[in-house]
Amino acid sequence: MINIITGSVNSGKSTKLVNIYKNLGKGDGFFNKKIYNENFYIGQKIVRLSSGESVIWSLKGKLPNCWQEEYSYETYSFSRAALKFAEQIINSLLASEEPIFIDGIGPLELQNKGFHKLFQRCLTLNKELYVVIRKSCVKMIICKYNIKDYKII
Repeated sequence: MINIITGSVNSGKSTKLVNIYKNLGKGDGFFNKKIYNENFYIGQKIVRLSSGESVIWSLKGKLPNCWQEEYSYETYSFSRAALKFAEQIINSLLASEEPIFIDGIGPLELQNKGFHKLFQRCLTLNKELYVVIRKSCVKMIICKYNIKDYKII
């Protein structure tokens, strides 16, 4: 079963995902936490639900010298190291019966970027999956990935 947590931008989707994880008390995955610099939004980091470990996922503006870009989208640059971090988290869950939590699937994945391959892999496993999808992308994601068994939260 695919549980889709949806809403508009800044509507609390990630917080809802974290709360579901805490209430279930099982599974693992990651959520995106916004990064601010002096009250200005500059990007996101991927945070592992079970440990709180995090890696910067996206930045806009000046990038650190050691930054290795995997993708760019609009004004954002996405980190190769963070994508590998997300893959490691999900790969560690593939053989278990535990639910998987992913935040989020959206415009990048519609272009076969971001967590596209990771999400495809999860969908083939017939596991319980909780995924954050921006409201404007839900129909396109359901169609693109041919999702049949889902529930909107």
